[in-house]
Amino acid sequence: MAERQSRGLSLALFLYVALSLYVLSVMVAIPYYNWQFAKNSGFLNWLLLGEIVPTAKGVVWPYYAFLGDGRASLPSVRQSPGSTDAPLPPGVGLSTGADAFKRGDYVFALRVFSALAAQGDVAGQINLGTMYAMGRGVRQDYTEAVKWFRLAAEQGDRLGQYSLADCYDSGEGVRKDPQMAAKWYRLSAEQGWTGSQNNLAVMYARGEGVSQDLVMAYFWFHQAFAGGDAEAGRSRDRLAQKMTATQIQEALSLIRDWKPSKTESR
Repeated sequence: MAERQSRGLSLALFLYVALSLYVLSVMVAIPYYNWQFAKNSGFLNWLLLGEIVPTAKGVVWPYYAFLGDGRASLPSVRQSPGSTDAPLPPGVGLSTGADAFKRGDYVFALRVFSALAAQGDVAGQINLGTMYAMGRGVRQDYTEAVKWFRLAAEQGDRLGQYSLADCYDSGEGVRKDPQMAAKWYRLSAEQGWTGSQNNLAVMYARGEGVSQDLVMAYFWFHQAFAGGDAEAGRSRDRLAQKMTATQIQEALSLIRDWKPSKTESR
């Protein structure tokens, strides 16, 4: 009888200790998975869409800690063409893939974007490149990301051009090359892409990849500000303090005469 009671107490103590350790670990895991989601997907996406998912991952963290989320075992598209090149079901398109990505179904999103990208669809190419860059549904591979961004950029897509320029600017997936970054930022900026306009302005202000030119830096900061980037407006105003009145007038003249080369919806 005493031995049975002793075993019962030992089991109860073991369960108590195990439960306590689990609760403590969850208190660490929940913030960790929320931080990872916010870092990879953006704070706003985490706030509006993602809080439940990473919190749930924190609660069941042993599964992710010991079995992983499956990403490491996923082959790249190049290694398993049959899984991604198959025709999509009727009615499945870009929006379907985007919805799948938002809800975390990266395998299906990868299939949709891969099929579209292989057909030359620029949105599919950019989304596929983004999945490679983020490591969503496939091993993270910046070189592969650059491949798809380049295909979209060469079709004249301003977001593809921005994404490719960003890779040259950071040296991810390709050798760092400020001149190539400036080239693709400029092509995108001329189509009105605000991020490219701001980054090109920074390059002109610093003389990175281009000859330093405060007039052009002011010009592109202004265009980015006009496109909705408030920080670009502040950068423009700070830059103006280093410019002569003649330089500012030259920049304003360029601003009055400028029109985007074409208007894109994305």
